[in-house]
This record gives sequence, C-alpha cells and structure tokens, in this order.
Amino acid sequence: MRYFVASKLTWIEKRLMDGHNALKEVPLKQKITIALEDLAINKREDTYEKLMTFLSITDSPEMRKFFEEELTPANATSGRWKQEISSPEFAAAYEALEQRLNSALTD
Repeated sequence: MRYFVASKLTWIEKRLMDGHNALKEVPLKQKITIALEDLAINKREDTYEKLMTFLSITDSPEMRKFFEEELTPANATSGRWKQEISSPEFAAAYEALEQRLNSALTD
C-alpha cells in the first residue's frame, strides 16, 4: 500500500507542477482561473457566463445540454475522495504534497 500511495501522489504532483509551469508561459490576458467547484456547484451560472465571455463565445444548445445534464452538482465529487481514502499513510503523504505545492506556488 505504501508504494501505491507514494507512486500515485508522485504522479499527481508531477502533473500539477507540469501544468503550473506551463501556465507561467501563457500571457496573463490569455488565461482565466475558475474553480471547478464554482462551475459545477457553487456559482454555476455566473462561472459558466464568465467562461463564455472569456472565450468570446455564445451559448449553444449542445453546450447548455452538457452543462445542465453532465456538469451537475450530483456528478461533481468535490473533496469526496478525501473521505474515501482514510489511510493515515495517505493523509500524511497528501499533507506533505500540499506543502510542497504551496511552496512552489509562492516561489
């Protein structure tokens, strides 16, 4: 179990850091930051509109259908995985990962 936890978290950390480093190369006016929880749960319509405005697109029946039927609060699993993985090993490894990522983001 220990190897599985470490290898999965290493994989996740690498993906997050690669994405963060790639995003640094994108000019500020060409990027938008939205929380998936806002799009799916907290501020659905506002975030959906903000995204369309940023992309300079208008709503379409296909996009609206996906938004209403697939990107729903019920389908969002915000934070659920933390409750489903109750291993103390995982909790400690995840806390260390969060600290490393926070340090990288403030550099």
